[in-house]
Amino acid sequence: MSVPRTSAETPAVAETESGQRQARVQRQHRRVTPGRVVVTVLRYIALIISAVLFLLPFYLIVRNALSKDTTSRLPAGRSSRSNCTGRTSASCSPIQV
Repeated sequence: MSVPRTSAETPAVAETESGQRQARVQRQHRRVTPGRVVVTVLRYIALIISAVLFLLPFYLIVRNALSKDTTSRLPAGRSSRSNCTGRTSASCSPIQV
């Protein structure tokens, strides 16, 4: 016994189409409020900060791997050799354990 094919919509199809129409109508009625703009801007700022913090270690690894110096790079004004000779002076303090 075969089921005859009809061109009438089934309830599931009609439900899906009406749900899509409702979603379209809801999207069209969404208003842009100052609060919504602020929240969106804050989300993007948080995303950018998170991305920078996530990528910073990788940048440092690649930069140091490609550098020709055998010593690690230090901020300007600091030398890799210490002026400390083991005695207490103004520029260095002894290590206390």
